[in-house]
Amino acid sequence: MAAGLNVRWYVDRGIALVELAGEMDYSNSAELSSVLTTVLASGHRELVVDLTGLEFLDSSGLGALIAGWKGARARGGSLCLVCVRELVLRVLRVTGLTGVFEIHGSREECLSSLARHRPAAG
Repeated sequence: MAAGLNVRWYVDRGIALVELAGEMDYSNSAELSSVLTTVLASGHRELVVDLTGLEFLDSSGLGALIAGWKGARARGGSLCLVCVRELVLRVLRVTGLTGVFEIHGSREECLSSLARHRPAAG
């Protein structure tokens, strides 16, 4: 029995943070896609997706993450993942996505990395 997926998002230092908890599979990956579309449509180009609470991730979930990454890049932004759970990291490694996504061990590392890449205000 699937644990379900909890998705919430908020803004920290001008960067959208999306938190995932539970299990993401074909039955609920559209929920993440919908949230990422909403975040991008609201004008946020830089996103941190926190996978710390994610217990399971299948190819549907990977597809949703890739679509979010592409959407951010199309707007001149980026998407950074927070991931420490070995099971999820293994899925990212096996699929070669560790070479696509910027992945850090904490939100703070992602926020700092994205802030460094922002164009100077002026």
